[in-house]
Amino acid sequence: SHQIIQWEAVDGLPNQGAIRFYDRHAGGSIVKMTISYAIPGFLGKLMDNLFLGKAVESTIQADLERFREYALNAKGDG
Repeated sequence: SHQIIQWEAVDGLPNQGAIRFYDRHAGGSIVKMTISYAIPGFLGKLMDNLFLGKAVESTIQADLERFREYALNAKGDG
């Protein structure tokens, strides 16, 4: 069995994605995340610049860390 959380951004950089949780028998779970950005053409050219790519990557990483904290805390309450 698995659960899915999906979203679509309503402001900021247009993006949408899904997070899937797959339960494993050992009591743990696997989390798979898909994310896609609709990036305007001029930004796409800038994204080729490694620095900007890294900045976006670290932002996503930080969001994931916050989500992980949230998910772990929420799971503990249920």
